[in-house]
Amino acid sequence: NQLVCYHPDDCTQLIWASGKTNRFGLGPFLFADDKMFVLSDDGVLTLLEASTSAYQPLAQAKVLDGHDAWGPMALAGGRLLVRDSKEMRCLDVGAGRSTGQTNLEVHNSQYRTRMTRMTRISAD
Repeated sequence: NQLVCYHPDDCTQLIWASGKTNRFGLGPFLFADDKMFVLSDDGVLTLLEASTSAYQPLAQAKVLDGHDAWGPMALAGGRLLVRDSKEMRCLDVGAGRSTGQTNLEVHNSQYRTRMTRMTRISAD
């Protein structure tokens, strides 16, 4: 399913849609600091600019294997909890100090590893 934004005064007026290639299914979403985190059914986390003017993706990473990743997310202290039907992960989604890139740190019961897989999407 596409992510869409409709005009608040006229719910028949579509303002923007994520497009056929950016589908999220039943995945959860969360708003924080003028950003929107959206997790797709298959475990891809997308960071968007929370905007009513256009669909503006900022970064994206595969964070779960994607076994029905429909559970609600939680955000506290720069860490985002995500889960699917098989595992839960804690992601460090705070901004990097020197590069400004969004870092992704994954914690689970099997391993702890630091990654920078949240790749920025150019505005071109």
